[in-house]
Amino acid sequence: LTVSRTGSDTLRARGAYTFTFTTTTALTAANSDYIIINMPEYSYELNSDYTTVLVRITTPPTACEAYIMPKTNNIYIRPTANVAAGSVTLKIQDLPNPSFYLSGSQSITVQTVVSSKTKDVFTNSAFSFTSTLCQLFSSVQITYDSTFIRVNENTYKFSFTIDHIVP
Repeated sequence: LTVSRTGSDTLRARGAYTFTFTTTTALTAANSDYIIINMPEYSYELNSDYTTVLVRITTPPTACEAYIMPKTNNIYIRPTANVAAGSVTLKIQDLPNPSFYLSGSQSITVQTVVSSKTKDVFTNSAFSFTSTLCQLFSSVQITYDSTFIRVNENTYKFSFTIDHIVP
């Protein structure tokens, strides 16, 4: 399994992925065969609008339907035409990046399900995931109780707005 991440890696921006793998069994549209991509936990935004996400099987060129299940980190892809056994390339575009920083090696698994049975399982356990921090703070204010110097019990209040969801 080869996985590449393209597009923006900025927090809360929209990213893109390409998956390439070789199946041993053809996927048949009439049987409702499908592909499952299990992404790393929190690798995409859980509370987001997925209507602009585009999932395509580019090799071989095949139309498909995609279902994004953020709570289980799975993306289900059902080809609407038959896909022969062999090399398959999937592209996912405009998937919302997470709201908080991730880094390090992550594991991604792709499975093919044919006639309701798992046929192929591919894992890339060394997928390097990095995030670019966005403008994290805005509207920063600092207030304090006293303007006198050498006051031992002065209270400071810090307020700010963050640009992302804190899990």
